[in-house]
Amino acid sequence: MRISKVSFGFTKPTGVYANEKIMIEVELNDHECEQKALTLAKSTAETFFKENNQHLFVEDVIVEVEQPKKSVEDGYLFLINNSTSLNELKMYEILANNVKYPNLKESYNKRLKELID
Repeated sequence: MRISKVSFGFTKPTGVYANEKIMIEVELNDHECEQKALTLAKSTAETFFKENNQHLFVEDVIVEVEQPKKSVEDGYLFLINNSTSLNELKMYEILANNVKYPNLKESYNKRLKELID
């Protein structure tokens, strides 16, 4: 038995209720390999489909945004500045007096004055 032709085809969706059917037939010469011909037919059909339906092959673009590093002190500043009552603010009094966080004292006193007034 001698194989003289190989065919490859597929149907792919191109939209809602829309499909595209592609068929390729490859005729073989005397000593050509059927597997290679079928692989060629498949790659040719897929390349044709991609080139004619580029809108279906949009690559995902991932943009990485580097977040600024927040320090512990920045977190405490946020909590102090957004305190809504004197009792809430009093929870940060010891931290505000800590020399490890020099910027907290000024913010603490400012927010304390705002809440008292």
